[in-house]
Order: sequence, then C-alpha cells, then structure tokens
Amino acid sequence: MYRLFDMLRERGHRRTLLSVQKDNSAVVFIKDLSILITDDRLYHANHEDYTMIKELGVNLREWKIEDAPYLVAAINNKKVLDNLRDGIPYPYTEKDAEDFIGSVLNTVKNMQYVFAIAYNGKAVGTIGVYRKDNIHRLTGELGYYIAEAYWGKGIATEAVRQMCGYIFENTDIVRIFAEPYAHNEASCRVLEKAGFRFEGTLLHNAIKNGQLMDMKMYANIKQDKGRGDYGH
Repeated sequence: MYRLFDMLRERGHRRTLLSVQKDNSAVVFIKDLSILITDDRLYHANHEDYTMIKELGVNLREWKIEDAPYLVAAINNKKVLDNLRDGIPYPYTEKDAEDFIGSVLNTVKNMQYVFAIAYNGKAVGTIGVYRKDNIHRLTGELGYYIAEAYWGKGIATEAVRQMCGYIFENTDIVRIFAEPYAHNEASCRVLEKAGFRFEGTLLHNAIKNGQLMDMKMYANIKQDKGRGDYGH
C-alpha cells in the first residue's frame, strides 16, 4: 500500500480516495495507514461503506492524540535525541507523547506554531516556530525532527519550506532562524535547500552529552522588495 501511495504521489496526486464496506476487517488496517474516515453520505447513497481520504506526500497538520504512537516511534531514538535540545525523556513513552500533544493543542497560538510533519498521512516528525520576545518579537526560532526511517527522502526540506511559507503568510514574523549543531551536516543541508542563509558559526554555543558544541546560525528573512533581503 505504501508503495502505491508513493507512486500516486510521484505522479502528482495530493490525495486518494478509497471505499470499503463497514463490516470489512480491512477497516482496521486502513485506519492504521492514517486514512481519514469521513461521512459516507458525502460520497455514497448508502450507509454500508466508509469513504476514506489519504493525504499523499508531505503536509503539515495539527497533532492529534491518536498520533502518540507515531511520535514515540520517531523520537525514542538516541540518533534523533542527540541532535535536539536537552529535556526530552528517554526512553520516551506514549504518556510523554500524549503530554506533549496536549500541551501543543493548548498553547498560546501567537507565541508558538507547532505541527506534525505528515508523510502520506502518517505523522513522522514535528516542526515548530517559537516566537522570541521584547525587541526580537518579530523573530521566530525553527526546530524540527523526523523519524530516522524517513531521513534522506527530502521530507524535512519540504516541511521546512511549508513551515516558512505558513509563518510568513499568516503571522507578522519576518525572520526565522535555526541553530543546528555544527556537526549535523544533514540538518544544515535541509536548511540550505529550504532557502536559509548561513550567517556564521557560534563557537562553544552549547553543551550536549557533556561536550561543548559549536552551532551554526541559519536564517530565512521574509522578502522585502524595498530592502532586497534574502528570503524563502
């Protein structure tokens, strides 16, 4: 099924529909594929079938409590955690995931913007922009990660592009910056491909796993034709 979804996406389709009888045991399998079950009256004259919509490719959406197992699978991995800030529990449990999702759904909306990164409808990571304060109130810090199984597929780059587009179109934030660890070449490439500009290396800017770490400063500035700024 996943290969079929990839083929449809590669041909330019953004979503697909599937119909299945309500008493078919395949309904459980389809739900596991993160296909959304909608009101069958929208598509059928009878009430015997479910019609399901499957989003294809990369899209950002709100987190849902039922995404908790996917979040656990994504973040309960030292390779992922070693490139994030401290404070995330390890091992990471489903309760931890539910607490995180609950906090995101109840956050002050104009201070942070956090979404699930969905690939073919399945939550495979998270991305957020966090507004700074005082004189930096029009600046937001970008953070993101995806499950290791989805590295190297261009998913993170597309998610970052979509996130920047959303922020610049729907908020007053004009500068989005990110500070990946200097050794995290993959994350640096993601930012560069998504339109971020390298602004310099921050020496001994963090301590992670007991070691001092350099970080790199990348920024994406909302385009201003009057100033000729670089942008997304």
